[in-house]
Amino acid sequence: MIIDSVSNLKKYVSIHKAINDVIDWLNNSDIDSLPYGRHTIDGDLVYVNCDWAQARTKDVPLEVHEKYIDIQIPLSGDEIMGYSPSETLGENVQAYNSEKDAAFYSAPADNYFLVKKGMFVIFLPGEGHAPAITEKGIRKLVFKLRIL
Repeated sequence: MIIDSVSNLKKYVSIHKAINDVIDWLNNSDIDSLPYGRHTIDGDLVYVNCDWAQARTKDVPLEVHEKYIDIQIPLSGDEIMGYSPSETLGENVQAYNSEKDAAFYSAPADNYFLVKKGMFVIFLPGEGHAPAITEKGIRKLVFKLRIL
């Protein structure tokens, strides 16, 4: 997991070359008027979901991906997220769904942290995360970068 300011995203290109595509997309998109839903950047290799995530509490199951890196960026305000490494995920409560690239685990997150507007978080495959812990919900971008 990595957390930093969006202005520093370029530092992390060594993780996945498609981070350059994410930066280009952010620089050339009108994010304020972007409709909700999936927006293709490079087919199924790189895309972004513009979402409204409903309010959640810390008791949500941890989400884990196998095929995609997540880059999550809150847009409408600050967001609390939970994180756990793969070895502390707890019991699997929803088996891996390859179409959605997600499995869910029961243990509460090991760590919770604040992601302010203007920041991003990168979750790598296998890392448990609990996003969108907010009182009111949050508008956000979730970039998906396929691991080849």
